[in-house]
Amino acid sequence: MKKFLAPMVIFFTFACLRPVSVHSTEPNQATPSPEEIMKRVVAHEKQARKDKLQMVYAFRQVDMEEELNENGSVKEHHEQTLDLFPIDGQLFAKQTSKDGKPLSAADQRKEEKRENDFRSKSSQKRSESNVDNSVTLDERLIGRFRLILKGEESLNGRQAYVIAYAPKGGSDSYRGIADKVISNLAGTIWIDEQEYEIVKLDARLQAEVKLGWGLLGKLTEFRMQLEMIRLDATNWLPTHVAGLMKGRKLFSGMHARWETRMSDFHKFG
Repeated sequence: MKKFLAPMVIFFTFACLRPVSVHSTEPNQATPSPEEIMKRVVAHEKQARKDKLQMVYAFRQVDMEEELNENGSVKEHHEQTLDLFPIDGQLFAKQTSKDGKPLSAADQRKEEKRENDFRSKSSQKRSESNVDNSVTLDERLIGRFRLILKGEESLNGRQAYVIAYAPKGGSDSYRGIADKVISNLAGTIWIDEQEYEIVKLDARLQAEVKLGWGLLGKLTEFRMQLEMIRLDATNWLPTHVAGLMKGRKLFSGMHARWETRMSDFHKFG
């Protein structure tokens, strides 16, 4: 999973781990079209990147990944706990346990070295190295989907637009594997009505996707769920990400599911 799909998972999760520039709308306005809603989401995202606000929250993250047999039974199970906190405005993830056990003394030293190396890097270099240019939430990506406004729903005490989406098809120009997979997803997305942040997302693969013209493998099944929470006026962060994938990597089958939960949010420093 990590080798082929990490950029896509990062897009849905760690790309969300950043402060936002809030531009609330006035209540009682006419309901916009789903296309207009997504245009505002894209504009909101662009403004957030432009403003370059620094992360001020720390939190705990628990990752679970399972390799599955063909029948869906668990072949291997791995999990880890991470403490995430900002260093010069950039999040650093420090592993604190692995497979339900505290880190060994050697692993603790490795984590301390990683943190020291991270601190020694300039903030600008870290920011540049973390940018994934293969997937960007922009007009090009949004334009690949048919959008239907299904209604409104209350999530965490805030109203959200509920939009169904499905790929239009007909495009074979992609920036990478993650971009190709995302462009072939269908599902539902919930958008906060006042701040145009993604609140929740359900996604599933509509058609088989070949990886590297089929030479590297293929993805036959992919499902993913994302949930976000508003902490304050400039911070929306994910609380839950889960997914399942099935396919082939080179000559071996791959079948896995993963889940990440974030909690214990608090301002750091």
